[in-house]
Amino acid sequence: MASAKIVKMQLNRIKKECDFALLYEDMKGQFPIFELKSYEHFLSYLKNPNYYILKWEDYGYILILDVFDYIWVDYLAIFKKYHSMGFGSKILDSLKENFKNKNGIIFEVEKVDEKNINTIRRQKFYIKNGAKRLDINYIFPNKEGGLNMDLFYIKLKETSPNKSLLFDIIKNVFSSLHFDIEKEANEIYLKMVN
Repeated sequence: MASAKIVKMQLNRIKKECDFALLYEDMKGQFPIFELKSYEHFLSYLKNPNYYILKWEDYGYILILDVFDYIWVDYLAIFKKYHSMGFGSKILDSLKENFKNKNGIIFEVEKVDEKNINTIRRQKFYIKNGAKRLDINYIFPNKEGGLNMDLFYIKLKETSPNKSLLFDIIKNVFSSLHFDIEKEANEIYLKMVN
């Protein structure tokens, strides 16, 4: 059985469609359909120099956007056979080390639903790894009108971004990651800032 303690973390950037195809198959099983973008949508990210699809050997992956010297985590997953073995914390440690020159890391996290143990586990995971909830009413854009979520932050160099900068980051994230639903994303953004 693998142990998170003895595995050396090596994040490798995926730049080819054939390498991403395997990750996407896993993503379809690990993320709710309303949070998952289309395969073709992800392929467009391979051309974006600020978007990183990082795979950690056979243990997991993390997809991030570098925006205004902050790292926005789009997706993070450990392959199922390695769940609950400490690998999630290790991938975050590696992310912190690899991007230590950035100001901080921002995560979209489902709000706690007492009926869904996974939402509780996810929030506890981020808190255990040093993330703090940001004081903002965040809405994840989708075609159904959006999904209320929490934003969490891990400080690398700076304290949490002020609200004005945070809204600038969100606006950039929406235009970079949700361009396929531009109208809905703009409406949701306006709801958040007003």
